[in-house]
Amino acid sequence: MHIHLWPYKAIYIGISPDNDVHAHHAVQICIGLDKDISVQDYKAQSIHTGQCIVIFEDVPHKVLAQDNQIVVIYLEPEDRQNQQFLKALRQARSDGINTLPLTSKELGSISQHLFEVRPVKALDLATLSISG
Repeated sequence: MHIHLWPYKAIYIGISPDNDVHAHHAVQICIGLDKDISVQDYKAQSIHTGQCIVIFEDVPHKVLAQDNQIVVIYLEPEDRQNQQFLKALRQARSDGINTLPLTSKELGSISQHLFEVRPVKALDLATLSISG
């Protein structure tokens, strides 16, 4: 698994970890690499399933993709550059979570947005050791 951090954005690549219901201020874009993923929206009491799911800020949710290979992108919604990128996604906003069909062109656009700035720090968690 890998985590890359930039100012106002982060990306996680790896197996989807188990998680409980939570909410955070970052906009979260989940992309299933080997199969569709599901996200349970606890506010609207609904489940969204697809290859790409956008979870807007402050929405209580649970990712249901245990053992799936995923990419998760976190974007700070107040950042000006991220706001431009998120503008189109907000137009289709329904109950705070959207399932998006993802073409290779759109995936390229997401990649281009992410990699415009070099990562501040990259962590390979498989080799990370923490002593306590």
